[in-house]
Amino acid sequence: MSKTYLIFILLVYFSLNHVAQITDKMSQLLDDPTSKEQTIYSGRRVLYERLVYKDSTSVREIFDYLTLYVEDDNTLAIYPVENFLYNYWLKRYDKVLNFALNMDSLYTIKLQKKKLPHSDDMMMNLIYNLRSDRIVIYTEIEASQYKEEEKDLLKLNFDQLLSLGEGKDTAVETLTPRSNQFLERYRASVYKDYVKYYLGLEFKTSKWNLAGEFFTGLGFYNGSVGNAIGPVIPLGITIEVTYQRVALKVIDYIGFSRTNDSITTKKASWRPNASARVFIPGITLGYYLIDKKSFKLCPFFGISSSSIGPALFKADKKENKNVGFDFTSTLTYGISMEIYLNEERETASNWISRGRHYFRVSYTFYQPHFEKKYAGYAGNMHSITLGYVMFENPRWRIK
Repeated sequence: MSKTYLIFILLVYFSLNHVAQITDKMSQLLDDPTSKEQTIYSGRRVLYERLVYKDSTSVREIFDYLTLYVEDDNTLAIYPVENFLYNYWLKRYDKVLNFALNMDSLYTIKLQKKKLPHSDDMMMNLIYNLRSDRIVIYTEIEASQYKEEEKDLLKLNFDQLLSLGEGKDTAVETLTPRSNQFLERYRASVYKDYVKYYLGLEFKTSKWNLAGEFFTGLGFYNGSVGNAIGPVIPLGITIEVTYQRVALKVIDYIGFSRTNDSITTKKASWRPNASARVFIPGITLGYYLIDKKSFKLCPFFGISSSSIGPALFKADKKENKNVGFDFTSTLTYGISMEIYLNEERETASNWISRGRHYFRVSYTFYQPHFEKKYAGYAGNMHSITLGYVMFENPRWRIK
């Protein structure tokens, strides 16, 4: 009994001594941080630096230190994607397989309750770094002693990780068929739940899209209205709802100008060189004749309501009472051209929003009927605007 007790004491001693040695070594390596948050921040930085220098020994020690001795039920040091990628780089494929087995719904619930590391670029840097090692890692997996099922999962999972951040439909176009083949081939696989939920996700794309636009530009009235009102500089917003190629836009056009000449109506006389405000709320219906990923062209028409009056901050002054032109119906025609400068971005979840930011150049012809209320004042407006558009295309997960 005493001998067994002595062996137990020695095992505990050596285990604690080993942990102390690891802790001391990591503290020195991580500049002796004074808090868990600082430990994680420094550890993540040094961890990736060691990977860049291909120092596998230090990478293994720091990674194990962060995941085994720093992470706990309340704190996350290494994101799941990073956990996979580091183990691929370290050739610890058994840990990759084990981690995949443990990524169930309970793991997800626990993960949501943990405090996450400060935002950094380590995950994306890892992905870019390991893309160059894809052939090497594939070759090592093929040459390993793992079962065919495990080899297929390791390769499928690795390609899924490398596809993150590409801004394309890689998962749907290439990985979904492979995940389906895996599930068909290995129907009793212990990894089937992981493959179903995390790999090769299938989504249904909505035919409805939503976009918001902020725009400015330059407008000119012609005719007698153009003689009375100078160039118009707009600041406005557009909300657009699109169904396939049909676009419905709600436009709030607020323009700023000055009077060129005195404007005399039955109600009042407006002095020259006064601040003026042009307000044109409206709705248009358009159709995208050209609907490509990098370029779109959409003619449109609609109905608006136009008014020209004093600047809002001067509207209450006595001299500005009843001056200008009240709202009148306005026919609206035009065409817009959209130029996409960036790739689509995606976020993977049960719902996905595919978003893009782009510029829109629009020409609009406004045909108000001021002459019906104000004799002698007729004219249309030509407007060119440049808009910054934020576009969202919702999708939902069906697999």
